[in-house]
Amino acid sequence: DQTNPSWNTALVVDRTPSEHSNNVISYFPTGITITGYAGSTLTSDKKVDAGSGIEQVLVQYGNSGVWEEIAFEDRYSNRYELILSENKNYGSIKLKTVDYLGHESEVAEYTKVVCVDDVIPVVVAVNVDETGNTVHYDGTWTNQQLRYAVDLLEKPQVSGIYQYEWAFVLRGTGTQPEEITEWTKIDKNELEVIFGTIAGDKEHYAQKNGTLYFRAQSNAGLTTTEEDILKQKKEIRIWQEELEPAKITESIKPDSSTGWYNVKTGEVSISFEYEENEYINADRRYLSVSGQVSKVRIITLAALAAFCLLCAYTIEQIAIVSFICFVIIVLSLMKMTYRYFIKPKSNFNSKQKNAKSYSFTFTKDKISLTTQRASADFQWKMFKKLYETSDMIYLAHANKSFTIIPKRAFENEEQLAAFRKIVGQGNSTMEYVKID
Repeated sequence: DQTNPSWNTALVVDRTPSEHSNNVISYFPTGITITGYAGSTLTSDKKVDAGSGIEQVLVQYGNSGVWEEIAFEDRYSNRYELILSENKNYGSIKLKTVDYLGHESEVAEYTKVVCVDDVIPVVVAVNVDETGNTVHYDGTWTNQQLRYAVDLLEKPQVSGIYQYEWAFVLRGTGTQPEEITEWTKIDKNELEVIFGTIAGDKEHYAQKNGTLYFRAQSNAGLTTTEEDILKQKKEIRIWQEELEPAKITESIKPDSSTGWYNVKTGEVSISFEYEENEYINADRRYLSVSGQVSKVRIITLAALAAFCLLCAYTIEQIAIVSFICFVIIVLSLMKMTYRYFIKPKSNFNSKQKNAKSYSFTFTKDKISLTTQRASADFQWKMFKKLYETSDMIYLAHANKSFTIIPKRAFENEEQLAAFRKIVGQGNSTMEYVKID
């Protein structure tokens, strides 16, 4: 055997590179097989070495200058393969063969850098302030600027990211990520998505109510799956308009008549004295609006008690049961009647005995109460509901007690609106109930 192994000097790859490949590097979204072969096609009958046969197949990655031996089976094959399945940059690929008498073939080469990357990118977005510090935003209405810092959930992405994108879907449309046709590119140098302004710049006011989605595509051509897009979605509710306060609602534009504000505001201070009839009526109204006691329930129970008493006297078979029911209902009726007709007057007298004048100061952090005898601070988390009627504000405590605030105590509608803003800041989870 006096001849050298012979094959083509260009290697072939069994897969098409990603569309983001270029003249320097080829990106592949899965493992590949690189083949050196003799003859005009991969299926040619021509052997790489028909004499003594191939003893070694060697590979060199990039410009390392180091030749490494790879495994093969047939010493008289028409081709030899190199499998690249690990996620990494391999550099350019060079192959050569050596026969049993030490003759070497010409070097066959894939001249571009080979990069294999089968990792699907997952994008995460974190709320930050203008200095880049992480801040908390729970998706409720705000008129403050919203910033999202974008990054990958898992690193590194061997092939790198070709582009990051975001998309906004209006609430109520039901559009799924796979149905979105308009995605907006994110600057890879900034990696931030910003909604709204902090400077009152009308041109950059944001008014959005919906869901924010993020995705990325690697240079290898793999795009974030819909499942991961949904997992990392962000609810966004922002309304800026002359920096007026935004309000919670399920509509697109915040409703101006109800809901919570979420805006920076100062404190609100009020002072008042309860009037007897006003307090008693307000106490009874609260029992009705909160569903605890009402005239209708009292009348209904009285009628039911009368029916049970009638049954006890007229239907012998159920007389005992009817009488027991009558007693239970009468006890409940007595308790309810006392609470509705007698207790409000007692509550008023008790308040008058303790203090005649009440001063409240409301801030986003607490409620401060001052009377002639004492002062105390209360945290907003103590309250679970706010009821608003045409003339009263009721702050319902978690233990079913409540605080009555006459709306006449507020100087004007603007001060009352400021109070609502503070409530929204102090406890954004508090339920708001407006009663006409």
